[in-house]
Order: sequence, then structure tokens, then C-alpha cells
Amino acid sequence: MRKLIFLALCISISAFSFAQIKVEVMPDHTDWLYKIGEKVKLQVNITDNGKLVNNVSINYKIGAEQMTPTIDKTIVLEDGKTVIEAGTLDSCGFLRCKVTAELGSKQYVGLATCGFEPEKIKPITPMPRDFNSFWERNMKDAQKDPLNPQLKLLADRCTDKINVYSVCLPNKKNSSQEVYGVLSTPKAKGKYPAVLELPGAGVRSLSGNIKMAEKGLINFQIEIHGLPMELDSAVYRQFGYGAITSYWKSNLDDKNTYYYKYVLMRTARAVEFLSTLAEYDGVNLAVWGASQGGGLTLMTTALNTKVKCFVAMCPGLCDHYGFSVGRASGWPQFFSDKKQITKEKMETATYFDAVNFVKNIKVPGFIILGYNDVTVPPTTVYAAVNSAKFPLKVYVAKEAGHSLDRDSRIAADEWLLKQFNIK
Repeated sequence: MRKLIFLALCISISAFSFAQIKVEVMPDHTDWLYKIGEKVKLQVNITDNGKLVNNVSINYKIGAEQMTPTIDKTIVLEDGKTVIEAGTLDSCGFLRCKVTAELGSKQYVGLATCGFEPEKIKPITPMPRDFNSFWERNMKDAQKDPLNPQLKLLADRCTDKINVYSVCLPNKKNSSQEVYGVLSTPKAKGKYPAVLELPGAGVRSLSGNIKMAEKGLINFQIEIHGLPMELDSAVYRQFGYGAITSYWKSNLDDKNTYYYKYVLMRTARAVEFLSTLAEYDGVNLAVWGASQGGGLTLMTTALNTKVKCFVAMCPGLCDHYGFSVGRASGWPQFFSDKKQITKEKMETATYFDAVNFVKNIKVPGFIILGYNDVTVPPTTVYAAVNSAKFPLKVYVAKEAGHSLDRDSRIAADEWLLKQFNIK
């Protein structure tokens, strides 16, 4: 009896372990791109370990991204597959289909997001008349005080090829401009290109980017909140869930005290610090970031003439005004809550919209976006892309969400190394 129970348990665990449910949603155009007014058909397959699942209930919702779905239906697939008539868009943008399958007590989700002439998407956020003068003034303020860098070798993180340091750029007069980060540099004597790496949203400790340094680059990861690097990880979590939770909303009603103003003053000081390093080659300096860091990368590049190229992956903070014309808005979707819509906040947002910074960039860039990104909608990234007046490589990972695949990151690495003539 015990043997039978044990055998049944093993079979149960084995079935659970090897179950691989997939919800495949495949547009009838392989590039997922359509002309305005052209109708989309979607092939939906529900599979378990590659085999179609019979008699499965699915719900599918279709509509412009971030907008209320125009189609919302629940059906049962007798043979595990169907073709959905998804409709079209009558203007440029992206149409998203979300399919949810229920098997037992679990739900499985698949997405497909189709583009309609995205090259025609234009930003909605206006550019303030004093945009450039506002930022020129703040960049001058960021450089008023000496850097006085304080470096501490982190011996436990160093390798035989790379030195790793914690860095503090103090500012006794204004703590909002203090910068903390982790610097990774090749040990071999020589002159190297430098990369400032900006973080995604949240509050966290940093470990340094040894892999990038091993490619022959100086890497400087910074955090944007003015928090020292030696704190316990629990402390960062406490800040993230407490004192500086939803920091992106802090003082949004005043452009002169808004949180990201001080962030961009910090990134300017970080650029300046990199340019002073003895190991720096004096010419090649890039900014690199994803999500929030991608948006900040666009902004930092526009504000600092020492930056010669950039990589922005799934850049947030693009086209905050999209909502005003029934279109997706960039992360963090300031105005998705109508209670947040005030004249003062709307005005401040224009000074911190990456689409307005892109218009001032004059150096080469590499942007990655995923069509299935529900955090940073592709519509908002294209609003930035289509504002560019500089050499720009756009890498589309159409099936990717907010977590990019390995191929995307390899492409970004290769592009950056090529800019620096590193093989």
C-alpha cells in the first residue's frame, strides 16, 4: 500500500514538474506590423509540452495598449486552437491581444502586440519654451561644487583582472547632489572607454558590472537616491517601501524641487567623475540603462556634452501626455489616476519627459524595445525614437516584454563595443 502511495505521489510530482503550458498568440504577419486600417488575425494555440490541450477555456481582450479593451470574450477551445479576428487601428499605434487560459486552478497568459505604422507615431508632450534654459541653469549648478571623490577598494569583489571600488562624491552644501556607486576598472595599465550605468526603478544595493569591465571598459554603476553602498540590503528595502516609495511622484507639482531634477544633477556629476579618472581615454564615454535607467540615459546624454553615445533599453519616462489623446503614456504613467492631473503637475512633467531631451541629442544611440512590454509601452518608445535627429539603431524584440532576451543584450553589447572600436 505504501509503495502504491509513493508511486502515485512520484507520478503526480513528475506530471507537475514536467507540465509546460504555453499560450501562443501569433499574428498573421511575421513582423507583427500592419498598415492603418488593415485587419489582424491571430492564431492561438494552447499547448502542454508541445501538444494541444483539448476543451480549454480562454478569455481574450483586445484593444490599444493601456486602453479599455474593445473586444472581451470567453470561449472554449475543443481542440486547443483558434483564429481570432482582432480588428484594426484607425491611427498609428499598437494593438494588443491578451489571452488567458484556465487549466485547473491556474491561469496562463499569452500576448501579441501588433504595430500600425509606428514610424508615424509622434510625441504628444509639448516642449516648454524655457526647457533648454531651465536645464542649462541646473547643469551649471550641478558642477559648482568640487567632486572630492572618495574611493574604497572592495577586495572581496575584485578579480584577477578587475578592481572594484565603492565611490562617494560628497557634497556638504547640498546632500541632494551626493552620488554613490560602484566603479569597476581593468587592472591592466592603459586607457579605456567609460560607461555610466543607470538603474531601473526601485531602491537597491549595487554589486558592480565586472562583466562589462572585462570587455575593456570602465563601468560606473550609480544609485540615484543618495544612499551609501555599504548599507544592509534590508535597509534599502525599508527605504523602497517607506521613506522614498513612489519617489517619482515626489514634488511633481514643482519643477524646481521635483525628485528627478536632483537625480539628473547626480548623473551629471557622475559623468564628470568618470571624465577625471586617470584610466579614462579622454574621448569615449557612454551612458547605459534600462527601463527607468533607459529614460534617464536619454536625458543624461542630452544634458552632458562629454557623452559620446548611449544604449537605452525599454526606456521609460517617454511621452507622459499620451493619455490626453487616448494613447499609452510612458512609465510611470503619472496621469493614469485622474486625481493626479493638475496644471502644476502637467507642467512639471514636460521638463522631465525623455521625448523632449531626445530632440537635443547629437550623438549615436542604440534603443531596444519589446512589443509585448506592458510596463514601457512601445508606443511611448516610438514617440522618442521618431523625435531623433541623430544616428539611431533601433532593435525590436517583438515577443519580448519588459525583461529583454539574451539576443537583445548581446546586440547592445556588440553595438557599444563597435562604437569604441573594441573587438
